[in-house]
Amino acid sequence: NLLENILGNFPKNLNNLDISYNDFETMSVCQGLGHLLYLKYLGLGATQIQKSDFEAISGLHLQSVLIELQRISNYENGSLLILNTRKLHIFLPNIHKDLLDNVFFDAVKTSRILELSNIRNWNLQKDLNKYISDIARSSQVTHLILNQVDMAWGIFATTLQNIWHSSVEILYLHNLVVRESIFKIDFDYSNTSMKVVFIDKVELTDLLFDQGDLYILFSEMNIENLTINSAEMLYMLCPSRPSTLQSITFFNNALTDDLFQNCVNLTKLKTLQLGQNKLEKLSKVSSMTTNMRSLTYIDVSRNHLSYNEEECSWSESIISLNLASNSLTESVFKCLPVNIKSLILKNNEISSIPQKVLHVSHLEERSLSANRLIDLPVCTHFSSLTLVNVEHNQIFYPSAESIQSCQGLKSIKAGHNPFQCSCDLRSFINLQKRSPEKIIGWPDSYVCESPEELKGIKLNALYVPEIQCNVLLLIPIIVVPTVILLGLIFGLCKYFDAPWFLKMLWQWTRTKHRIKSSNKSDQLLHKDFFFHAFISYSEHDSSW
Repeated sequence: NLLENILGNFPKNLNNLDISYNDFETMSVCQGLGHLLYLKYLGLGATQIQKSDFEAISGLHLQSVLIELQRISNYENGSLLILNTRKLHIFLPNIHKDLLDNVFFDAVKTSRILELSNIRNWNLQKDLNKYISDIARSSQVTHLILNQVDMAWGIFATTLQNIWHSSVEILYLHNLVVRESIFKIDFDYSNTSMKVVFIDKVELTDLLFDQGDLYILFSEMNIENLTINSAEMLYMLCPSRPSTLQSITFFNNALTDDLFQNCVNLTKLKTLQLGQNKLEKLSKVSSMTTNMRSLTYIDVSRNHLSYNEEECSWSESIISLNLASNSLTESVFKCLPVNIKSLILKNNEISSIPQKVLHVSHLEERSLSANRLIDLPVCTHFSSLTLVNVEHNQIFYPSAESIQSCQGLKSIKAGHNPFQCSCDLRSFINLQKRSPEKIIGWPDSYVCESPEELKGIKLNALYVPEIQCNVLLLIPIIVVPTVILLGLIFGLCKYFDAPWFLKMLWQWTRTKHRIKSSNKSDQLLHKDFFFHAFISYSEHDSSW
């Protein structure tokens, strides 16, 4: 806003207060905040920052403080050190100013978690390596977050090298723009506290360089966790020596099946996440893991994977596999890790499950939501199975056979299917009544889709009469009234001489037919013969 002054009369229960990005000359507003004992988040900004501004809030135990320095013109050394906060976030001005040197030296000693935003367009007229090194040596920061970073490759490499030798254990880089051509650097990986490097959203302005010069910087890192997301990364080198990496995440890049093929130096890797890349062959993904002896979880979801029954060679240590959102069919069950316990096949093209999949006997959880299944898969050959997810398929009703075979399951998720509400659903509804805790999402996710008159009704409110579904009950109900009705009709006919009337009608019809078929004309017949008719109402007076 455009506030130049503000009264400090805030509610005592206030948890969050953000008055940054205004036109305050000083931070004197803090003098009225000392009574806000429940305050956790505080956002501030001013042209001048002095120690006296923060003395009133030095007793508050804050979780996070934002200091916005867009219009900063004066900073008194040691001001930030008065703050008592778990996390300090500083939003820097667009142009580097000399007074920021003191801000940095204080910031790295104020809190364990430091976030710096808007690091761009700096023109440092000094020895860059010494400048950053001095800041790094005085640092107490363990979690460093750098947002909106815009640097030349040389400055970025120097900055990263000095951070590597500081107290920082976890480094986050968000929205990184690297300018100028990339060249090979001699990076010193020794003497570091670094454990995690997380990089998200990277843009390179110059694409004409040796890709190896860039990727070798990250492949040789002696850390535990490496994440590079949304960087349009084409591949990654295999470490040249046994790596300490335990987790690798390369999400939303352009990686292909050639990644880590024949790589033998990732033996400590436990987690590998390669979602949303350009992987195509499941068999090559399996061979990628062959030498990863410690790998337990792999995520290759949202790729273009298919399987044409080639030979697979998964690492035997894998127990969890995410294959969601690919182009896999039921043949995928021929290419699974032997010790797999958790399998995610959501959003593929699977229409059925093979009856016998002998090499996945350890499977405990199986997610098949958003496929093409028309029935709940039979569980007979999956003795360890405890959870099945078949939501968003084409299941009209789970068959009695499949329900019977899955009695040992602890949980079934079958909601959001086009249920056909008829007698065939009674087995599934009865299963829910016997084991209410087994059917997850009941009743909101279980709704009739057909017939039209039942559409929208939840299965728990569905009533199907016993007589419609029990054939043995239906037969006597239909046959007995029919026999009684026929007997009644026969008795009435006998009582009212219906057989005799029918006999007379038949004889009259035959006589009429013989007359019409004789050679005499009707005119002659009427002249020579006269007929008298007597209609009897009873067989008893017919002789008369």
